Amino acid sequence: MSGAVSPLTDLRGEFPAARLNARRVASMVEAPNCVRRTILDSAGVDTSLLVKKLGFKSDRQSPLAISRGAQFEALLARDGRAQLVQLARRHLGLELTDVREKDLSPGATRDQVRVPADIRRAKMTRQELNRILRKDPNALNLLVKPLTTLTIGELEAQLEQDVLAFAEKGSLHVVAIRNFYLKRDDADPTLVGKAARESAVHVLSLQRMAEEMGFSADQVSTKVLLILPRDLLFIPAGIVLDVSNEVQHLADAIDRVGNIEELAESLDLPPLPALPVDLQTDPDDEVLQNGIRETLSALPMRFGDGCVSCALFRPCRDEADASRSTARMGSAVSALCGDDASVDELLDLAEGRREPQGPSESALSTILRRANAAVVRAQTAGAA
Repeated sequence: MSGAVSPLTDLRGEFPAARLNARRVASMVEAPNCVRRTILDSAGVDTSLLVKKLGFKSDRQSPLAISRGAQFEALLARDGRAQLVQLARRHLGLELTDVREKDLSPGATRDQVRVPADIRRAKMTRQELNRILRKDPNALNLLVKPLTTLTIGELEAQLEQDVLAFAEKGSLHVVAIRNFYLKRDDADPTLVGKAARESAVHVLSLQRMAEEMGFSADQVSTKVLLILPRDLLFIPAGIVLDVSNEVQHLADAIDRVGNIEELAESLDLPPLPALPVDLQTDPDDEVLQNGIRETLSALPMRFGDGCVSCALFRPCRDEADASRSTARMGSAVSALCGDDASVDELLDLAEGRREPQGPSESALSTILRRANAAVVRAQTAGAA
C-alpha cells in the first residue's frame, strides 16, 4: 500500500483516542465524502481536542442548557415515569399495561467486584435485550439508560441510549429526550434532524446487536419517540420520527470507515506525519500548531455547506480561505465549477490566461468569459 497510513494509530501518534458517543458517530453522516474526516475518525482522533490545540474554542453546551435538560429528565422520572409511559402508549401504540423497568445507569448498577462500569452495563443490557427479543413473557418492557456498542472500523463505541428504550412483544422502540422546546406542535427542524441522526446511532447499534444474538434487525423499530418540553411550561410532548433513512446512511458511512485502507490506497496518499501532540504543551505553541496543520493539509478535505456542525469547521474554513477555494462561495457554486477548485483558476479561465481542458471546462470557460465581458462593458459604460 502506498502512503504510511496503516496502522492508523501511527497517524494519531501520542494524541489521545476519542471516546465515541452518539453525537460523534452521528456526525459521520454529516461529512460522508470528506476523506480528512473519515481518516481522522478511523484513527480515533479527538477532533474537538485537535481544534482546541489549534487555538479555536470548542463548541460546548451551555451550563444552563445542561441544567434545564437534567430538570426535564427528572420531571419525566417522577410518578413512576407515568407521563413518559402515557406518551409511549399514545404515540407508539404500546400497551404497557404492566410496566416492568430496570435502571441500567452507572449509579444503579454498582457492584462490589470492581468491574468497570461500561463493561458491566453493556453485559447487563445484552442480557436484558436477549430476553426481550426472544419474547420471554417475563422480560422487561422498559430499560432506563441501557448501554449498547457499535463497531466502527477498529474502534468500538459505547453508546448510552439517551434515556430509555421501550420493548413491547419482542420489538424495541428507542425513546430520546431533548430539552429544546416544542412550540405550537413545531420544533426547530435543525435540532430535530440532529436528534434523528443521534437516535439512528442507537437504533443501528440495537439492530446489529440483535443480529449478533441471532435475531432479526426488524425487531428494532426505526420509529423513535422524541420527547420535548412544550413551550416554556415543561409539559412533556411527543413527536414520532422515522429514522430509517438516517440508519441506512449511517450504516453506509460506517462501512466506508471499515474500508479505510482501500480508500487510502485508491487515493495514493503520501506518507502522513503523525500528529505532534504533547498534552503538556502550551496550546498557543506555534511549532505544535504548525505540526498539526501539516498533518491536516496532507488529508484531502471536502469543505461545503454541511460542514458547519463539524468540529473541524473553523480550521478547514481558514484553509479554504487561504487557498481561495470556490467552496467558500457555497456548495452550489463549487459544484458548478467542477475541478476548478480556486477562484484564481476561474479568473484565469474568464480572462483567457488559461486554455480549458476537456468539454466541461470549455463550457464553464464560455460562461465565465461572457460574464467577464459583461462586467467590462458595464465598467466602461460607467466610466463614460
